[in-house]
Amino acid sequence: MVVIDDFLDNDVFNQIKNYMMGNNFPWFIQTNSDISNDNNKQLCHNFYDTQNIGFRPNSDAFEMLQPLIEKLNVQALIRIKANLTFIDNKRKNVFHTDNLDDRGNTTALFYITSGGGTKFEKDDKFVEAKPNRMVIFMNKEKHKVVKHQTDEPFRAIINFNYF
Repeated sequence: MVVIDDFLDNDVFNQIKNYMMGNNFPWFIQTNSDISNDNNKQLCHNFYDTQNIGFRPNSDAFEMLQPLIEKLNVQALIRIKANLTFIDNKRKNVFHTDNLDDRGNTTALFYITSGGGTKFEKDDKFVEAKPNRMVIFMNKEKHKVVKHQTDEPFRAIINFNYF
């Protein structure tokens, strides 16, 4: 696992954050967050999803992510999805992998906001959510959301799955 703070130039990061957390970014309800039927609601935005949409962007905001895609040195995308979780609802998240068809692909989590973080099953590691922080790890590493318990109303990340 690699943790990189200040992953993007601050101007580029703020442009992405301000758009995603603004009034015109389209978020969509998802009734589960980790596994089917977990009733752990969150809002999502699919930028790109080969498994459900095909090999093409699914969002007008996809181009905005090019600095992230280039810096991650992505060879082939599987999925890019933004998740917006709410303050801790006392429903536990479970350890999971993002792509069940693991063929040595990589997962990267880019934190837009602070609060909460990500816990990894292996070695019980915890990565705190901080704006402009990138966490990169192999898809086979099980992880779970740690919801924020602060006054912040939301926790937002962009999740990349790629080769």
